[in-house]
Amino acid sequence: MLDHLLFNNQSWYSIAGNADNATVNGKKYYAVPSKITIKQGTSITTPVRGGVEASVTGKLQEDFQVNCVGANANHYFFVGFISDPSIYYDFEEGEGYGVGEVLKSDCKNIVW
Repeated sequence: MLDHLLFNNQSWYSIAGNADNATVNGKKYYAVPSKITIKQGTSITTPVRGGVEASVTGKLQEDFQVNCVGANANHYFFVGFISDPSIYYDFEEGEGYGVGEVLKSDCKNIVW
């Protein structure tokens, strides 16, 4: 009975509540926040429709909050509409669009 009580008192997975990644069965997984704010001054790369290369735009002139849809060790992947004097692009998950990518260091106000 005591073993059962101790087992139920522990977390099912031994992952710290503030961990941003975990390795399970030799694969690394990253936590994905729901929203991120891309900092003013960050350069955004936009995909070229129908091509394999990307186009580098100017720097953001204001902060932009977008929906985060993925992460890896150094980047967040996002969707959202950015309308800035130097950037006008609709990042979406769908054919003919492209998901945005930004360095984690260029983000703030991470919403989990």
